[in-house]
Amino acid sequence: MAELLRSLRQHGLDKSKSNGLRIGLNSRFGTIQAAILLCKLDLLEEEIIQRVTAAETYSRLLNGIVAFPTVCDGIQPAWGAYTIRTQQRDVVKKHLSDSGIYSAIYYTIPFHEQFTYQGFPVIDGPCPVAKRACDEVLSLPMGPYLDFTTQTRIANAIKEALKEP
Repeated sequence: MAELLRSLRQHGLDKSKSNGLRIGLNSRFGTIQAAILLCKLDLLEEEIIQRVTAAETYSRLLNGIVAFPTVCDGIQPAWGAYTIRTQQRDVVKKHLSDSGIYSAIYYTIPFHEQFTYQGFPVIDGPCPVAKRACDEVLSLPMGPYLDFTTQTRIANAIKEALKEP
């Protein structure tokens, strides 16, 4: 029962947190977190502006190096994550880690291949774009207090990783 509840509160994921076993929730919110976030609500607008600035900085620093998110006109993302794409994702991730820089791969299995969604209709055949995305995406450090120096260090580490043979 405990394992079922843990899975349900974490999007229905299995212990490895990479494969959905069931449709779940994101219910990891406690009272202390709620109290802190209630206090931070007044800062939300300013923090979103800072995140937008951080995303724009990443995009400038990584232009021509990796694929990065684009924003359609009239859309204002909050930038909870900044996720790049590169065919050499694992090389970049290792180099970042070796350089003391955290990065994350949040989606390792396309939804249509996860156990949870196997009964749902999808197009006949494979979904190569979704599979390729899962093989290429890497989320970089992101937050409202990310400074230019740190972002430059991260971008330089990515460039170094992609230059290595």
